[in-house]
Amino acid sequence: MAPFIVVVGYPNKPDARFDNDFYINKHMKHVSEVWGPKGLRSWSVIKPLDDGANDTLLEVVITWESMEAWKAAGASPEAKDIFADIPKYTNIEPTMIKGEVIGGWSS
Repeated sequence: MAPFIVVVGYPNKPDARFDNDFYINKHMKHVSEVWGPKGLRSWSVIKPLDDGANDTLLEVVITWESMEAWKAAGASPEAKDIFADIPKYTNIEPTMIKGEVIGGWSS
C-alpha cells in the first residue's frame, strides 16, 4: 500500500482567526493520540513565508500509512470529537489536497 498524504490549507483572509498554540499543542496532539494507532504516521505544521506570495495562513501535511487507514480514521467514532475542535482554534474553512504518494526522496 502506498502512503497517503492529506494537505490541509487555511486561507489567509482579513477576518481569519487561528490559534497556533491550541492547534499544535492540543488539537494535533489529540489527533496523534487517537489516530496514531489507526495509521497516522506523521504531521507537519507549516507557516508560509510572509512574502506577499502566499495566500495561505497555515498548512498541515499529514501522512497516513494508506488511503484505507485515512478513510477508516475519518469514519471512526473519535473523528466527531476531533472535528468538534475546529471552532476552538479557527474560523477558517480549510482547503484539502489528498492523494497517494507515487514518488519521492528523503535522506
